[in-house]
Amino acid sequence: MALEMAAVLLGMQTFSQQCREQNVRVWIDNTGGEGAFSKGASKSNDHNSLSYAFWLQAARDRINIHINRVDTKVNIADDPSRGDFETMKAL
Repeated sequence: MALEMAAVLLGMQTFSQQCREQNVRVWIDNTGGEGAFSKGASKSNDHNSLSYAFWLQAARDRINIHINRVDTKVNIADDPSRGDFETMKAL
């Protein structure tokens, strides 16, 4: 869960200029990460810290966030970890 949350935070920080003052839809296939981001908190300190950093970044950059869940089976971001590189090749 922490790895997926960190990936979302990294993406937001990487594209902070493009995200500034925009509506941003976050897709995550981890229900725990979805919950932590949606609630803005978690029972776990490390997940709580990631959620805090995420929302702090959103506030600083005045980003309007929408959290959504994507089913793991249709998450194309997981394809490379399954050894499937067809979508990447097509893009």
